[in-house]
Amino acid sequence: MGVIFIAGCYGVGKSTLLEKLSKETKIPHFSAGMLISENNQELYGQNKYVADKKSNQAILIDRIEQKLKSFPQFFLDGHFCIFKKGNIPDILPLDDLAQMHFEKILLLEAEVEILQQNLLNRDKRKYSLQNISALTKKEHHQAELFSKQTGVPLYIHHMQYDGDDEKKIIKFLTGAV
Repeated sequence: MGVIFIAGCYGVGKSTLLEKLSKETKIPHFSAGMLISENNQELYGQNKYVADKKSNQAILIDRIEQKLKSFPQFFLDGHFCIFKKGNIPDILPLDDLAQMHFEKILLLEAEVEILQQNLLNRDKRKYSLQNISALTKKEHHQAELFSKQTGVPLYIHHMQYDGDDEKKIIKFLTGAV
């Protein structure tokens, strides 16, 4: 039991997928950004920039500890990397992530053009393909590095945005992959 971490670039569909997975599996889900925002009383995600990532990670660790008291297992959507000002990818400290009780990691990926369009539709903001690609590559690298360093199982899933996404991911969650 613990946290099933769902990671991926902005706009890949973590929240949408988790709504479906949560209904199917009866496992609750939370967003890392929302847990941090609840503590800071701020609206997270408007510009994607994080002023103090170390402080936010400490808040998130505390909020996860609190949630685990009520929910022995839950999904958490979040990132291994974020954008800093200028849309430059910035990695999150792996030592902080190691304190978050991850039992499994699911990394969602998609074509950068799809991510760009999803972000334009959702946030009304056009990110360059170069910035999205750089963030996606760093996210992938950090997920693999974290899994290797901690032994937490990692499943990398390329989103097709069809009914098969949920089926394949449930196989991973149940150990059938």
